[in-house]
Amino acid sequence: MFLLFGVTQIRDGPFKRPHPAMWRLILCLSVVYELALIFLLFQTVDDARQLLKYLDDDLGKPLPEQSYGEDCRLYTPGHPKEAFHNFLEKCDVFLPSHFFGWWAKALILRDYWLITILSVLFEVLEYSLEHQLPNFCECWWDHWIMDVLVCNGLGAYFGMKTCEYLGNKPYHWRGLWSIPSYSGKLKRVAEQFTPYSWTSYDWKATTSLRRWLAVC
Repeated sequence: MFLLFGVTQIRDGPFKRPHPAMWRLILCLSVVYELALIFLLFQTVDDARQLLKYLDDDLGKPLPEQSYGEDCRLYTPGHPKEAFHNFLEKCDVFLPSHFFGWWAKALILRDYWLITILSVLFEVLEYSLEHQLPNFCECWWDHWIMDVLVCNGLGAYFGMKTCEYLGNKPYHWRGLWSIPSYSGKLKRVAEQFTPYSWTSYDWKATTSLRRWLAVC
């Protein structure tokens, strides 16, 4: 009933093809998904896992935690398998997820500067959560070379090239810092709390007696 209500009543978004109703449905599905995540947040870990069994019988079991920061050597002399086994062992599903994730973020943000800032801050966030999630514990070259420079960087580059190919409008999120003076920056911050645009309207109250009486 919520999805039906949303498809018929929610305002249209920026996307019109193939039909605005499809994008209304996607928005409502996103809201339902977020509410489901909020509901899971208030459950115990075991209860949340048991609820997931209603979706798939294979779920509901704790996954083994993997640490990527135990051995950070790129080259191990005399290793029976291969020289760069540490590097190859860390080339798993997270590599394409980083690449395609930042490709999609570039389609949304459309600004190299903001994408780079978020990419670096995400790795800083991983550093701060290593005590809770062992797979966030990575080697320095895994954080900054494989993730930020290679996967995130290439994903952002191809995402911006995709925007350029599709003719999408680029965004400039740092307009405040391009204002040269501090007084100009303070004025721009104050203007942030004013209406986005003004609509001027002339009542033409004195054009005629009838108009004057109608305005009064």
